[in-house]
Amino acid sequence: MCAGKSTINKVMSEKTEMPLVSLDSREQLAKYYDRISAIDAFKLRELALVGYVLSELKEPSIINFGAGHSIQENLIYRMQLQKMMSKFKNVVLIEPSRNPEISEKILAERIRVREHHKNPSKKIEHNKHFIDCGYNEQLASYICETDGKTAEECADEIINIVSKDSIENDIEL
Repeated sequence: MCAGKSTINKVMSEKTEMPLVSLDSREQLAKYYDRISAIDAFKLRELALVGYVLSELKEPSIINFGAGHSIQENLIYRMQLQKMMSKFKNVVLIEPSRNPEISEKILAERIRVREHHKNPSKKIEHNKHFIDCGYNEQLASYICETDGKTAEECADEIINIVSKDSIENDIEL
């Protein structure tokens, strides 16, 4: 939460002209949730949603995971998510810092600013868990640290890494 995923992904989508699918966008998700609404367990529904979105991709796209979509406590669900994600070469984790304490402080402050009229403690607690559990690092092929960078700089960094990786693989073939 508040790491800058949506903003950075929007900039990357504009720069690359690739479609953006946001798992946090209620408008985009409405069509997916209709198809999986029979699933009762929330985390299983999130896993099914991710699987459905990934399996329906028809072209290279930027997928903006919500803050918790990739956090699966259930080992079987987590292994299934890892299997689904392993088919994709460029999975980028966006976080303020590789240092968990720094990330927690930065994200807590962003949540406090964003949630100024509400009690943000629950979201801060969730973020701490998202950082400490390490599940996102297991899925990522690259980590983009946002601290001290603009969304545009982060988007350029990610695009350059993905482009470089694609060129190197083309040469190897």
